[in-house]
Amino acid sequence: MGDVTYGQSNLDRSLRDQLLAYADGQCSLVDFDHWFTAHVLTPLDELTVDQESRRRVYSIVGELAEYDDGVWTEKQLRAHLRRLARTPVLLAAS
Repeated sequence: MGDVTYGQSNLDRSLRDQLLAYADGQCSLVDFDHWFTAHVLTPLDELTVDQESRRRVYSIVGELAEYDDGVWTEKQLRAHLRRLARTPVLLAAS
C-alpha cells in the first residue's frame, strides 16, 4: 500500500479495506499482518487521535492474538475481521 499519512477517516477506511481484502481471501494472513504492523500498529500514535480508529486497531490485535492462541480457525478469524470491517463505529473495544 505504500507510505501514507492518514487523517481520521482515511485510517479507518484503510483498515476496513484491508480487513475485507483478507476476509475475502484477496491477501494472505501474513500479508495482512505485515501491512497492519508496518502501516498501522507501529506508528498508531502518529497516525490518528481518533478514538474509534484506535478501538478498531485494538480489536484487530485482540482477534489476531486469539487466533494465534488457537481459540478459533482461520475461517473463524476471517469472519471476525469481516465483522470489524463492516462496523462503521465501534462503541467499545473488544
